[in-house]
Amino acid sequence: MTRTAVLWLLVGAIGFCLMPWYMTDVGFWSFGWVTQITSGENASALAFVLGQGRLYLAAPLIAFVLIGVVLALVPSPVIKARLTVAIAALGLFLSALQGLAVVRSGPRFMTELFLALGGESGQGGIGAGALVTLVSLLFILTTAFSSAGKARGDAFVIGLIGLIISLVGVFVFFPVAHILIRAFEVDGGYSLTEFFPRFFSSDLWGLSCFIGGTCGPAINSVILAIMTGTSTVLLGLAFALIFTRTDFKAKPLLRMLTVIPIITPPFVIGLALILLFGRTGAATQLFSDLFGIEKTRWIYGFGGVYLAQVLSFTPIAFLVLIGVVEGISPSMEEASQTLDADRWQTFRYVSLPLMRPG
Repeated sequence: MTRTAVLWLLVGAIGFCLMPWYMTDVGFWSFGWVTQITSGENASALAFVLGQGRLYLAAPLIAFVLIGVVLALVPSPVIKARLTVAIAALGLFLSALQGLAVVRSGPRFMTELFLALGGESGQGGIGAGALVTLVSLLFILTTAFSSAGKARGDAFVIGLIGLIISLVGVFVFFPVAHILIRAFEVDGGYSLTEFFPRFFSSDLWGLSCFIGGTCGPAINSVILAIMTGTSTVLLGLAFALIFTRTDFKAKPLLRMLTVIPIITPPFVIGLALILLFGRTGAATQLFSDLFGIEKTRWIYGFGGVYLAQVLSFTPIAFLVLIGVVEGISPSMEEASQTLDADRWQTFRYVSLPLMRPG
């Protein structure tokens, strides 16, 4: 562990001392920040701490120093690993805390503490230095965690797990949590009494679409989920039956459907639909010229979202249901047809009940 941890310590020290802590206006790869690394807004975290008194940025540096002391002086491998995990986790926590607390306008919470630590000037978004420093702390933590005997001591596996958890936490759970917390915010503070009136507001749960008006976003989401789920299951089942129960010649083409959700980002389908059916889309223009159909913006409404969702999730439903259909023995269906049942009766009373658990 010691050699790998020392390597990450060096990488983290480079990020903390020699790279811009915040985003740069000139761009990182232009290296225009090199001449400003000791002063200005493109300075390193070490320069901010020593030169501008922003002591709230010192948590990673203190963590690196303490980890170095532990690696050098603690003889027991188990105690060394546990102390390293604790210090690295605390360094990550304090770094995240100051990033959430001190924004561009200054401290948002724990105001007195962060003002005393030099946070009155505020701060912008993190840059390359902060990214390298925090990633180094993360991998020091995972390396030490593996040295403590977890996951059979495989540092590479634990490192990947830690990286995946961090990415999901930052890009999925944090935005969702931020949105949910805003539901409790009122006049610069937070109150539980504000949540329920907002959550059960008629603007969210309105049912006017059933009488010619518009429904609230929550009702629209429920309707969209029900319609998308039903449509994708039916289409996926149809494709699965075609693939397994017929002599369809283009089966490799159907198999390619299962790869589409993996190799294409979700926005690709949305962009393709806009380019086809948008107001100036290719299909819209063609139908307008040939049949005189008026150009509209329907693709940006409920119908467009529904179509995009169906196209996105039908391959996933097909991927799941093809295994379900293949797991059903054709002999049961053949026995049903031998007893003079037609295809619909066979599907309804034999195939469908066997598929229903899947």
